[in-house]
Amino acid sequence: MALSSRQEKLAQGIARGAALKVAWREAGYTGAAQSAHRALRNATLCARIAELRELSVKGIALSVERVVKEASILAMSSVEHYAIDARGNLVLAPGAPPDAMRAVSRVKKRTLLDRDGEPRAYEVDFALWDKPGSIKLVGQHLGMFAERHQVTLSVIPPRIAALDDAALDAEIALAEQKALPDKT
Repeated sequence: MALSSRQEKLAQGIARGAALKVAWREAGYTGAAQSAHRALRNATLCARIAELRELSVKGIALSVERVVKEASILAMSSVEHYAIDARGNLVLAPGAPPDAMRAVSRVKKRTLLDRDGEPRAYEVDFALWDKPGSIKLVGQHLGMFAERHQVTLSVIPPRIAALDDAALDAEIALAEQKALPDKT
């Protein structure tokens, strides 16, 4: 059985995360909150909410995939991927990745003229988007960088200050063991 337009609006509101009461009112219903809860007994409505939530999750995954792809293009860009043609235009060099032009952030072209006003040469200046930032973004997504935490003590307890390096390492290992969750 198909949903009414109000039921569809209700399903969309719930799927996007609105509170049931809010989605109920946004869909145009005026009844009490108990009516909203009863509406959730409708199997067709529940199936539509699940479908919309699944589409939303796929959309998020697609967005993450696209961002990582774009960041990868920037991260792997190289000035060797570009050439200047006979008319002073920035073009892809032979063998360059087909998406390499998306890594270009700016191009400035200046035409140098001869005495007759004809172009004799071109000065071309171009820049690529932030490569280190892109590498960091892709590396973080792939889990390539370990998180590091630094602890600074303004006052070192005398018991710790008296330890030699080996004893200090043992104390640190013991503290780290206590900090890890029990996996049993």
